[in-house]
Amino acid sequence: RESAQERDRKKEREREVMLRLNVAANEAEASRFRAFEPVVTARKARTRVVASLACLVVLVVVQLGLRGLSQSQHPSEANAALLETELTRGGRGRAAVDSRVDSQAVGGDRGRHFLVGYGSLINRQSRGKTAQTGSSVPVRVNGFERVWAYAQPSRGMTALAAVRKDGAKLNGVVVSVAASKLPEFDKRELNYKRVEVPLEAVEMVSRTSRVELKRGDKVWIYVLDRPAYASPQLPIAQSYVDVVLAGCLQWGEEFARECVTSTKGWRLRCRRGGESGGQGSGKSSGKSSGKSSGQPRQQSHHSEGSSEAKRKEKDETETQAVHWLDDRSEPRIYRRGFVPSDVTRKIDSILSSVAGESFKHRTSDAHALAAGKANMAACAA
Repeated sequence: RESAQERDRKKEREREVMLRLNVAANEAEASRFRAFEPVVTARKARTRVVASLACLVVLVVVQLGLRGLSQSQHPSEANAALLETELTRGGRGRAAVDSRVDSQAVGGDRGRHFLVGYGSLINRQSRGKTAQTGSSVPVRVNGFERVWAYAQPSRGMTALAAVRKDGAKLNGVVVSVAASKLPEFDKRELNYKRVEVPLEAVEMVSRTSRVELKRGDKVWIYVLDRPAYASPQLPIAQSYVDVVLAGCLQWGEEFARECVTSTKGWRLRCRRGGESGGQGSGKSSGKSSGKSSGQPRQQSHHSEGSSEAKRKEKDETETQAVHWLDDRSEPRIYRRGFVPSDVTRKIDSILSSVAGESFKHRTSDAHALAAGKANMAACAA
């Protein structure tokens, strides 16, 4: 019995020794790990710093490359995009960007210059292809009428032009521009004449306008002294219409509708030979009026019906003369896809409801326009 107890005590002492040895070994391993832990941590931190710096360098290089590419295409694209982004945000940020871009564009409040955009200049992207501009606001300008009256044989189309007319009014935008940039826009609007608009003739559409015209400011508009109206040879190009109305839609659908309704020349005006008013028709009408004085009243009713029929026939003649080309597949101005497809669908909806018969006779067949020359040969435009 004593030997069994002795063996048990011996085994217990062995277990205690082994336990102490294991504890000592663990402590030695832990102390060794603690000694290397700062080194490992430093290595990890150094690796993270190097990776972060590499990512930062790559990001800066990419941004510089994109900025250089955008400025090589046109220097005003970045500022225009910045302005557009801030305009959507509103508030103080929008006002800050407006003031910053305006100060760059017009050089402060002294001698500020503004352009009236009533055609392609309404479109921010189109303006940016010429020069950097500042804020733009929707306006109505009194004393001018917008007409399809600038024939461009080099492009095979007719563009919009403003002509002076008492009592007329057109909607558009006024956009701030530096005096040094005006020659660039003069070069763009080569055959137009830049004239000053009285400040009292400019009516702000929005009461909360970001641009306030002050005494000493100069507002300019490009006018055409010798209009040349659209014809089958030099038609209205749908790609140009898209650029104009896409710019209008930035200010709302009603603003775009007003642009269409206030524009003259959607319908080609022409009269058949022998039916138009003139010296010959005046004489014949005088004779008929002299004879009709002794005729029964029933004959006067017949003449009135005949004149009404002639008017209807004249209207049909005006409608049949096609001078509107749908060139979206092969644009005559700007590149394909300049205006997104969803915007073009909205533009077609507006034109269909406002332009009426003229829009129905829009054609994508250039041969149909060539056939329209026969109509022009029999009409006086």
